[in-house]
Amino acid sequence: MFSTRRVPLLAALALGAAFALPAGSLAEQTRDVDLREPLAAGTTIEVDDVNGSIAVDATSGRDVTVHAHASGGDTDPGPVVRTIKSGNRLVICAVFPGDDSDQSGTCSHHGHSGPYHHDRLRVDLRVSVPSGAPVVARNVNGSIKATGLDAAVDATGVSGGIVIRTSATANASTVNGSIQARFSGRGDSKFNAVNGAVDLMVPKDADATFTAESLNGAISADGVELSAQNGSFVGHTANATLGGGHGRIAVHTVNGTIHLERR
Repeated sequence: MFSTRRVPLLAALALGAAFALPAGSLAEQTRDVDLREPLAAGTTIEVDDVNGSIAVDATSGRDVTVHAHASGGDTDPGPVVRTIKSGNRLVICAVFPGDDSDQSGTCSHHGHSGPYHHDRLRVDLRVSVPSGAPVVARNVNGSIKATGLDAAVDATGVSGGIVIRTSATANASTVNGSIQARFSGRGDSKFNAVNGAVDLMVPKDADATFTAESLNGAISADGVELSAQNGSFVGHTANATLGGGHGRIAVHTVNGTIHLERR
């Protein structure tokens, strides 16, 4: 006489699903964290990340809201995000295991030196800011998007594109990635890219001197009369005056085109 052991259906399905998953996915940990901070008048909001995307938009309230999503790690990602108040600055830091936890007013990222690696664990930050609050965003591996804003935006990246939409001034710099910016065209703005195109849009009442330099890439414009000149060996330069030319818009690329649209 023999007996047959029957495996419960759910257990069998779970076992089969486990073998069907990609290697390493069973241990992947995620975490979502939401923060809210009251914002005093005259405060600049700084957002700092190492690996992940940064998205900043506007809110009708007077509080700054932060949503952080951590993914890709195979152990508990830890606190994920923290805020630091320092003078007239509110600093929002993506937190990686091994980062310093001091309150020096800066985000200290040292997780890459420990058992965690920034190219594995990522923290995506979404920040909503009140009207009139200037934004400074810094990232290493990941995009920066700051849209629907009405105050100055300053974005710096290494590997990732940058998109800015503000009715005030804008500054952006990245090594590997494109820059797209729609801004006031008044005051001073600078845009620098090494490997990537720069596309700018300003309104018809823009009031600035436009100067563009590209080592390997064409310079073009719509609604603007450019004074262009080719370099003696390589490179292109172009200038234009928008309105009275009181502000200054400076653009530089190494490998990438530059385009200015005025409408």
